[in-house]
Amino acid sequence: MASPNEFRVASLESADERTIVPSAVKAGAIRTLIGLVVGVVVGLGFWTIPYFSRHDSTGTVLFFSLLVPVRIGEWWLLFRWLYKMRPFNDPVGLRLITWGILVSFALDALGVVTAFVLPGGMWVC
Repeated sequence: MASPNEFRVASLESADERTIVPSAVKAGAIRTLIGLVVGVVVGLGFWTIPYFSRHDSTGTVLFFSLLVPVRIGEWWLLFRWLYKMRPFNDPVGLRLITWGILVSFALDALGVVTAFVLPGGMWVC
């Protein structure tokens, strides 16, 4: 029997299969861990390139532009691992990835704004 935080839905892998969908808290925790690992690798990798380490506007714009395919991969990984979806084969999956990317960039904007407001310029997101 499913816990109160889980419910049964038809799997996108096969119409005959049934699968348990994890809770939103579990999905959020896994997405956060994916974001932390990938963010550290991509961020450190990008900013160690001498041209971009000056933190000028060109480097920042290029960083956030190149972040789009990284975010697509992060959201694809979440939906593939956790929900056993094939998001690129389904219009709903593509819509979920698009909304996920928009939310991710909105959280980045919140982090940038708070870096200017909080004492010491602490990055939040």
